[in-house]
Amino acid sequence: MNSVVRIVLIGVFAIVVFSGVVMLRHGMNPQNVQMPDRSFEELPMQFAEWQGEPTELDPKIFDFIGAEVVVNRNYENVQGKQVSVHTAVFTNYGSGAFHNPANCYRSSGWLLLDNSTLDLQLADGSTATVSLMTWSRSGERVMVVYWYQLGEHTILSRLDLGKARVALRGSEVWPPLVKVLMQTSANDPEAARLRLKTLAEDIYNWINEKRLPANSEVVAGEA
Repeated sequence: MNSVVRIVLIGVFAIVVFSGVVMLRHGMNPQNVQMPDRSFEELPMQFAEWQGEPTELDPKIFDFIGAEVVVNRNYENVQGKQVSVHTAVFTNYGSGAFHNPANCYRSSGWLLLDNSTLDLQLADGSTATVSLMTWSRSGERVMVVYWYQLGEHTILSRLDLGKARVALRGSEVWPPLVKVLMQTSANDPEAARLRLKTLAEDIYNWINEKRLPANSEVVAGEA
């Protein structure tokens, strides 16, 4: 095989590979994202023993996060124990994944003491695995639960996000990426874990409760 033919074949092969990658990426990127069939402003102020109140987010922080919707609550139980809850909805999956809580806590000077998972028992009898972390800074210790959801997929890492996008490949309409972050004092780790578990189960069930018919806005999505 002479050098000219070899160069031509290499060029053709490169074009085929590049085209395949482009097509694959296109299939894994949302063209239209359907927003949830309810506003996250409807997140209940009361779950069983928990009474909530809204907390405001600095508009500059909202812009930095890049979410379509951000809703924050502070919940308190009858014993006076508090759990802060941050929820965000993204149509730009990359922006949502960038703001992984582990990155945000670490960049804010928190030291990771423990990193594990927590299984939530859901209303339909299934379970969902979420992240459970303990952080320390300046003598303060907090326990944090977080998870992302992309449709029926629960996501804790970029790898999980990639798997979910593969599963959704070719869909005409994609779900938004939903983020939930919860924090409470970890002075008593077992009590903190139980607080987060019970409230997280209520919130997870609320997010996944089906409402029909859906009256949802469809927006252009980004990777």
